[in-house]
Amino acid sequence: MPADPPKTLFVAIDRHFARYCSSRHGSSRHDGRLYSDLTYDYQYWKEYLAVVDQVRPIARVRDAAELDPAWRRADGEGVRFFAVTSYRGFWSFLRRSPRVLWDCRRAVRQGDAFLLRWGLVAVVCWLWLEWYRKPYGFECIGHAGQGVVGNRQLRRVGLDRLIGWTAHQLCRSLARRASCVAYVSRYAQGLYPGKHRDRQWIFSSVQLTGDVVTGPRPATSFRQRGQHIVSVGRLEPEKGHAVLIRAIALLIEAGREVRATVVGPGRQLEPLRKLAAQLGVGDRVLLPGRVTWGSDLWRILDDGDVFVLPSLTEGMPRAMIEAMARGLPCIGSAAGGITELLGREDLAPPGDASALARCIAGAIGDTDRLAAMSRRAFARARKYLPDTMKQRKQAFWRCILDQTR
Repeated sequence: MPADPPKTLFVAIDRHFARYCSSRHGSSRHDGRLYSDLTYDYQYWKEYLAVVDQVRPIARVRDAAELDPAWRRADGEGVRFFAVTSYRGFWSFLRRSPRVLWDCRRAVRQGDAFLLRWGLVAVVCWLWLEWYRKPYGFECIGHAGQGVVGNRQLRRVGLDRLIGWTAHQLCRSLARRASCVAYVSRYAQGLYPGKHRDRQWIFSSVQLTGDVVTGPRPATSFRQRGQHIVSVGRLEPEKGHAVLIRAIALLIEAGREVRATVVGPGRQLEPLRKLAAQLGVGDRVLLPGRVTWGSDLWRILDDGDVFVLPSLTEGMPRAMIEAMARGLPCIGSAAGGITELLGREDLAPPGDASALARCIAGAIGDTDRLAAMSRRAFARARKYLPDTMKQRKQAFWRCILDQTR
């Protein structure tokens, strides 16, 4: 019998990847290697190889003359990228849309099995998949419209709400017409129900490896004074870090001796530093930017007394699950998937700095409560251990392959 053809899965993802490009004698050359400045490195893509022979991420790729030391190799054996013309922001996408459309069409024509992870690249691929009548799987990561509403570029011309509504409707269509759907939370599943109830999964891509997971903390491990508040995430407007800084200013104004470390890269890094200085808490709020995932990040989490995630919109926060896995008590906004991780007493309304300050104050003043929060957090994190997540992911990926046979 002839051997089965190799199984290849194309994955459309709306992330940027960098291709190292060196300049010699006035000309630019690249060696084809791609790097990720986020979590989508080779180890992330390698998971797919348990089910397929090759994974082809369809993603924006830009040439970079210099590489940040924190960037990690994204491609490798069994992982070969399909490069899409790079753009940043909605207006850049419009200017380059003919090339993006062409790139996505080429990708769709080459493959049979497709996974669309919500974003502009996925939407363009979806249009071609509908044109060529090809099935696909869809991965929904949260509310598609809320991340757009408030975008400064779009708000300036009064288009943020219209485009946010359009994104929400498009995401509903992608979910409804998909052969199978995966979600990061029950919240996302409720927003964008799929057509086939028996082909739906809920899982997170958080990586709770052995070096991440520790255990719950006793009451004696928490500070009585000078408590350390930690937050980790992309510094983008929808993540609400300005709300956290305002809450910290309110705590300090009320006489609380707190300090904070807000970790992460993003466009809001300098604006947040300026805000902290304007509020008079620049010396109490540290914004180091990107911290390498691993021992450097664990050191910051382990020094914290409470983890706070003030997102205005959220799918399922991996950073919070990682903090929980280290036994760090958590407080968050009542947004999206955060409500599936925390109880009502540990939640504050999104965007409300006063309510967030009260929630933090009620926790940090009581070490016994912090210990109880730590136990709850660690128990919740255990539900995201690799074996459980791996089974759901692989079932989803196999479903996508089965629909193409």
